[in-house]
Amino acid sequence: MQNFTRQLADLMPIEVQGQQTQFSFFRRLLNFDGWRIAGKPQSTQYLDFQVVNSNIEAERDHLRVGDHFVRILTMKESIAETRPLVLDRLLKIEATSMSSRSGLRFQWQRPERK
Repeated sequence: MQNFTRQLADLMPIEVQGQQTQFSFFRRLLNFDGWRIAGKPQSTQYLDFQVVNSNIEAERDHLRVGDHFVRILTMKESIAETRPLVLDRLLKIEATSMSSRSGLRFQWQRPERK
């Protein structure tokens, strides 16, 4: 964990969170309703059973997670070159978004504009 935080320290501030915050983070990845996210871990074992609190149904063209419809967008080709903000247009989508790269999943929600 320390190596990971050191490698990304020049790009973004990273702070290792406590057990409850980590549990809430994983719950947010798999559940979209506030009442499904709320709760505390019963133990430090079987985290996979504790974080999932929504039914997931696979349809032909989408997933249904709880009461929400989810569509997965994929890139058909790898990017030929990388540069800062190469996927900037994805950040401008007005929606709750999740991306996956190398098995890591991130979720963000656009902050309210002032």
